[in-house]
Amino acid sequence: MAKHSAYVKSTDVPQSPEPQSGPAWPSQAPALRVLELPTRLQVPLSMRPGPAATAQKPPGSRVDRGEQLCDPGPEISPAALAPTSGRIVGTSRVQLLNGHVVSAVDIEPDFEDRPAAGESHDAVRAHAHEQELEAVAHVDGSDLAHWIDRLRDAGVWAERTGSPDLIGQLYRALRQPADTILCTLLDDEPTMRLNGILAARSGPLMLAGVMLLARLTEAKQVMIVVEAGSPGKWHAPLRRLARKAGVDVVPVLNDYPESHPTMLLHSLLGRRLKPGRSPVEQKTVVVDAAAALAVARCATRQQSMLRVPIAIRDHISGITHYIVAPVGSPLRQVLEQCDVSADGITIRRGSVLHENEVSADAVVSGGELTLHAMPRHTPTPADPCIRCGWCAESCPTRVQPAGVLEAAQRGDVELGQVLGLDACIECGVCSYVCPSHLPLLAGIRALKSEAERGTSRLPSVQEGKSGLSA
Repeated sequence: MAKHSAYVKSTDVPQSPEPQSGPAWPSQAPALRVLELPTRLQVPLSMRPGPAATAQKPPGSRVDRGEQLCDPGPEISPAALAPTSGRIVGTSRVQLLNGHVVSAVDIEPDFEDRPAAGESHDAVRAHAHEQELEAVAHVDGSDLAHWIDRLRDAGVWAERTGSPDLIGQLYRALRQPADTILCTLLDDEPTMRLNGILAARSGPLMLAGVMLLARLTEAKQVMIVVEAGSPGKWHAPLRRLARKAGVDVVPVLNDYPESHPTMLLHSLLGRRLKPGRSPVEQKTVVVDAAAALAVARCATRQQSMLRVPIAIRDHISGITHYIVAPVGSPLRQVLEQCDVSADGITIRRGSVLHENEVSADAVVSGGELTLHAMPRHTPTPADPCIRCGWCAESCPTRVQPAGVLEAAQRGDVELGQVLGLDACIECGVCSYVCPSHLPLLAGIRALKSEAERGTSRLPSVQEGKSGLSA
């Protein structure tokens, strides 16, 4: 795991078609297959838990593609839009791919705008998008509030590790200026290069979204972070146009968890971002390729965010599926179209090491876009801690995980904070390397929850049989 600055000078970057480690890069960026509409969509009415939206359309109402399903919610919430035409059949509570549970409107599609057979996402060659850069050239900082509303009305949002709360970042930039736009193309898993593929297929269009954000925030520095060792031809059009626009394309040694915003801001800019806080606190707006493309489509094509790109790694077959699915698609039906059975498996979101499980009944939205379908396994019983120190040596943010677990067992939040609790980015590396199989990440998360509640006891951790006190 990275213990040093991950920045690599352009002159030092290998330009061979193979990366320095991990699976070989394909010679051509794979196309993203556009999935069929599911039999029922459950469209989320908000991006995080909160009061239910008001004035929802009643059951039986017919809706057109892109039509608003309810009155606008709180100012930070995006509009809930119908991904396709159909009929409202009710409401429900759903889990999003980032773990939040929110209210949703259930729609039965009429299948009048189903995708064409074999349709792929952004199949037009990248150079055909070059003129779209001109569409964002006239905006400036005085337009930021207007564009926030425009993005919200188009249902554009992102709330995931690589692109934390897009609309929230822009709202904060109204009060606290940002001097840097950082668009990351890094992916946590070398077998799931979703951001790299999106940029390779639509780099100039993505650049238009990045440049729009730069002009709206009046940021003086714009950086696009690519993985060192990626094939030069994947990003050749992007590099050429970025050079003309004065945008730095920065190669980075992608040692996990280097793609986390806390790590990127520190290694690239020398700025310290507390995990879980908005990057704008450190004068930086952070987006991933998918978020930048959603912004660009709204700005240059007047397209709402009705579909999202997803990468699904089937760990049983060893196949990665790159797809585009309508917002509100139940994950179970998405898996079925990828010939992945949802029965008898564990589904994780984000990096495998994050240990974040998601239900097969969760729905597609602007949350995490990478999923792992894994065989279920019985957890290995934990042994007593042998004080090897591997967890602390491997931690990219210098937390002492074994000590924090002990603090969790004692319900001692203050001790946990002394040992680095607040610096933990929950990457899961400590649990992965622990030879005693201690529940380090689970203990850290439990103590964080305890700190947020302001109480002093953790029965679920303290009363467990495994841990440092064993």
